[in-house]
Amino acid sequence: MGARTALRVADGENVRGAVALAPWVPEDEPVHQLAGRSVALVHGTEDKVTDPRLTSRYAERARSAADSVVHHEIPGADHAMLRSIKQWDTLTAAAALDILGLTEHGPRRQTP
Repeated sequence: MGARTALRVADGENVRGAVALAPWVPEDEPVHQLAGRSVALVHGTEDKVTDPRLTSRYAERARSAADSVVHHEIPGADHAMLRSIKQWDTLTAAAALDILGLTEHGPRRQTP
């Protein structure tokens, strides 16, 4: 529930964005709170605990509200992130640095 919570409270005054790993985001999960924020979603394609297809649909909805949305799928990965830890860590670190503007080229911005 941590990823869903992070997305839900992304409209906090000091929040620039959210990184959500294998989130549980039902079809009716709101996206309005992502306005002006950067969002990164990462999900394993073989996750049986939370649905990667719902994350993909959430990413599409989030693009209508957020400044930027990056959605990564890890082929073959399931909900136990320890089995593909290097991929999860690399994507998570890159997303956090990007949201904070600490990458070489600054934050990525979604083009319309």
